[in-house]
Amino acid sequence: MPDWKRLISERIGTLALSPETRQEVIAELATHLEDLYQNIRARGVNESQAIEIALSQAADWQELAREISDAKSQEGGMNDRSKQFWLPSLVTLTASMVWLMLLQRWNWRPETTFAYGLPPLAPYLIWLITQPVFGAAGAYFSRRNGGNPLTRLAAGIFPSIAMFGLLIFIALTGSFVERNPFLWKHPVYFALAVFPWVIFPALALALGVLPFLRVAARRTPNA
Repeated sequence: MPDWKRLISERIGTLALSPETRQEVIAELATHLEDLYQNIRARGVNESQAIEIALSQAADWQELAREISDAKSQEGGMNDRSKQFWLPSLVTLTASMVWLMLLQRWNWRPETTFAYGLPPLAPYLIWLITQPVFGAAGAYFSRRNGGNPLTRLAAGIFPSIAMFGLLIFIALTGSFVERNPFLWKHPVYFALAVFPWVIFPALALALGVLPFLRVAARRTPNA
């Protein structure tokens, strides 16, 4: 049985790879060569010729190893972004919006409120006051998966980012699809939507994020 790992290691030489990445690349190439070798042997080719044919499939072993390493790095980068930003952001957004929906579905008659005469804005005000909890959750999960401070902040205030994007989409749709540029001609009305649904929640969410910006991450993404 050919020692594919040794043969590959000799051919890629001192290519600048971390020890872990080098072993992964060698293992992947060794598996590929073993499969190719077995197929060649099944055609009746002797062992030495089969090894030569298998090894001749790559004109430049160092370049091939570098390409595999780059592909693994890009894949790892995508996984890190998902774990450090997208998943925490979606958790924060979903939890915040579900909480708002539940508050809005509550029967807010005076006799069922915490205090008689509570204003109709009660669902929104309670939702706003509780936003630091959701910001903290997003920043915590981002930090736990190795996110840097900026990524933690973005994950924590993502509900406001998403809401701002939605408002821009509505304004653009009204202007170019429905031919009704009302919001652009009356920016005060746009601001009236931005402040309660973007600015104020972002500030509240950021309050929950702050403790996780000051404390350095102690766990690695694989912890």
